[in-house]
Amino acid sequence: MPSNNSRLRVLEATLAVGLLGLIAVTVELIPGMRMLETTLGTVSAPGTLGPMLIFAPPTALALAALANALLNGPSAGSLLAGALAVVTLGLTVLSLATLLFPPDGGGVFMGHILVAVVAIPLAVVVLVRPIVDRVVHEELTPRLRSRLGH
Repeated sequence: MPSNNSRLRVLEATLAVGLLGLIAVTVELIPGMRMLETTLGTVSAPGTLGPMLIFAPPTALALAALANALLNGPSAGSLLAGALAVVTLGLTVLSLATLLFPPDGGGVFMGHILVAVVAIPLAVVVLVRPIVDRVVHEELTPRLRSRLGH
């Protein structure tokens, strides 16, 4: 029976692949999504639906990556994934707050695009984290120890 850590790792990798696929499909196949803008103060239904849908996958990935980083302990890949997860979650919260409580002066909402841009490196780090951890642990750490005389 797989452990909870391995299940979380599979979930995290699945979310990362799904997020990258969703972003690729959104950018390439849906007309007008490249320049999707939502005007604050007069938010239309199609303009709201796109940003709301784009927040769910990055948030799920960030929560899974943060949980995995906390459960697996400190490693180079976990620290990087955890940091990117915190940034992704922070941008998501700020973006949702801006959507829910738009500024008085109005403006153009681009929070969903910022969240997607930050979530891409998070997804990549999640997918390559085992490689990063192996390289750091098996190659870089012994080299550093030998140079430091330990």
